[in-house]
Amino acid sequence: MKKKILFVVLIVMVFGIVAWGKTNETKKTNEEATNVISTNEDGEKLSATNSKEKPKEIIMSIDTDADMDKSFDNIDELQDNCDLIIKGVVEAIKPYCDETATVYSNYSVKISESFKGDLKEGDTLTISDFGGIIPAEEYLKYQDDPKAVEEFQKYETLKDKYVEYSFEGAWRPETGKTYIWYLEKNKVGDKTYYNPANAYQGIFKVKGNELERYNPEVSDKNYQTKCTMDEIK
Repeated sequence: MKKKILFVVLIVMVFGIVAWGKTNETKKTNEEATNVISTNEDGEKLSATNSKEKPKEIIMSIDTDADMDKSFDNIDELQDNCDLIIKGVVEAIKPYCDETATVYSNYSVKISESFKGDLKEGDTLTISDFGGIIPAEEYLKYQDDPKAVEEFQKYETLKDKYVEYSFEGAWRPETGKTYIWYLEKNKVGDKTYYNPANAYQGIFKVKGNELERYNPEVSDKNYQTKCTMDEIK
């Protein structure tokens, strides 16, 4: 079944259509998922010894994919199709769930450099993207799939238990780290919303002068995953 993939902010306003897609969700069993604490941006499973935050007990992991109606395979395509290009640090992350039981995260990002668009150094904006870790009790409010509900019923309590939602296995930005963001700007009424161009395709990790974005397994040889700061300045 095809559906529009929507980014939604906490106030439940829809701010943009990313793609028409066929969504495919894979849920791990509780036995497989219980030992998963969290996943960092490099795809590493975090344990109590290497996580900077209190470990979270993940009882369900969901991975979603979609057929994008266009792909930004290189930096030039991203630059031509996005509204803003910024360098910014993640100051806070707020995950939330919409009425379709899809999990998103709102990233509060402070801009350190602006390369394209009407925002400037020092500005702070909220960027919404797929994925996040949300309390199981909150997720269950929106999830009515009988198999998922049955999975949750195996536990006496859902307190301090979580659901992890990912998009095509991509890493997610972390608090305190800096990224290059290629953003689409959308307006609904008098509200302005921002989302990464094609989700993970518009987010790059910063390693000195080197930049790198997530490389999905389905990408072809023409998909550019690395570049330098010099290429966007």
